[in-house]
Amino acid sequence: MGRFSRRDFLKTACVLGGGLWLPARLRAEEAPDAKPPRPRVVRVTGPLENSLDLLLESLGGMKRFVRPGSTVLLKPNMSFPNPPEKATSTDPRLVAGVIRHCLSAGAKRVLVADHPMRAARLCLEMTGMKDACGGFDGVHLIGADRE
Repeated sequence: MGRFSRRDFLKTACVLGGGLWLPARLRAEEAPDAKPPRPRVVRVTGPLENSLDLLLESLGGMKRFVRPGSTVLLKPNMSFPNPPEKATSTDPRLVAGVIRHCLSAGAKRVLVADHPMRAARLCLEMTGMKDACGGFDGVHLIGADRE
């Protein structure tokens, strides 16, 4: 076997050290008296509005993510000027539901923004986002059409 360079030594030490540290770190997070961790993946079925409520509840509620007085940015996909039935954009009912939850959690402003691939004004109208965002105070719909 050839000479062992300083660089090889450091690489080997880092790999071995990480291999010893990581399992101990994972075990520390699994203490028997700790609360069970919240799920990282949640599958819900049923009507969209009810599913959103169940999803957010299982993740700890929107208050876990939104602080009172904060500004929230939602970035749905609304790049193509197609109606919601074509499913080429985020469902506007879902966006409206998330807005409702953000405002209920205390958000001061909610910005709903995308940089559509087609004419911004047309995309916001045809996807249903304009109607979905129109009935809320503190909600601003932004269709960026320039750099």
